[in-house]
Amino acid sequence: MANGAPKKKLWLTYGWVDNEAADVDFIVQELTNAGFDVQIDREQLVIGRRLWDQIGQHIQDPNQADAWALVVSKQSLESEPCREELAIALHRALRSRGDTFPLIGIFLEPIDSVLVPVALLTRLYVNLHDANWAARVAAGVAGQTPTINRPQVPPYESTIHSVPPHTVVELRPRSGRWYPCVFGFPKDEQDRYSSSCLAPRGVPPSLYLATNLAKGIHGPYWICRIVQEANPSTSLFIQFSREPSLLIAGSEEKQFLIWGTLSSS
Repeated sequence: MANGAPKKKLWLTYGWVDNEAADVDFIVQELTNAGFDVQIDREQLVIGRRLWDQIGQHIQDPNQADAWALVVSKQSLESEPCREELAIALHRALRSRGDTFPLIGIFLEPIDSVLVPVALLTRLYVNLHDANWAARVAAGVAGQTPTINRPQVPPYESTIHSVPPHTVVELRPRSGRWYPCVFGFPKDEQDRYSSSCLAPRGVPPSLYLATNLAKGIHGPYWICRIVQEANPSTSLFIQFSREPSLLIAGSEEKQFLIWGTLSSS
């Protein structure tokens, strides 16, 4: 929100059951921190007057609401009051405010799209699994593209599998190939190593057979070279009794520090 500009008023609809663990209170808090004046029923509606008339007035009146959002959960979609409020919002808001009036879905959990009202599927909706959800709502209300810092994704995937009594490290390049495939760790931890192989990604193999395998010490590291290929669909699996303090892996031409700190010696 621009400094000095009046706060946008956002009417928030939710099923009361969704706030039993204060999840809606958290949403209100974060949207408030994002610069909204959040309007919710328990604070804005007058006791003793017709409920739905008041809700409709809030959504319909530009002085009372600049946007409308629905906290979406399986419970709220099964709630008759929430469905009725959604119908009121769509009918009154779109009739009086036009198709550009922001209607936003805030999803608490993954939900089958067949259960979600078309009015939300065809407009902006966000998921709380996204750390930037509040920024996306703010940008949507302002009609802007959100400024999101995209995470830096390494050119490889690293996964640790627990396969008692071993720990299995799975590594694969996201593009290209590692050939020959190389990995290494501190030489004084070579007793932690058990075996290694190349296999289809995702599931550690039950049998470890690596062909054309060469092992040896290079400076402070124990290095293993396998004349086989790791690629986006074929992973390198390394079996340890416990994780080494440092692990490097890649091709013979280029290796990556998976974790740990390289020795200066």
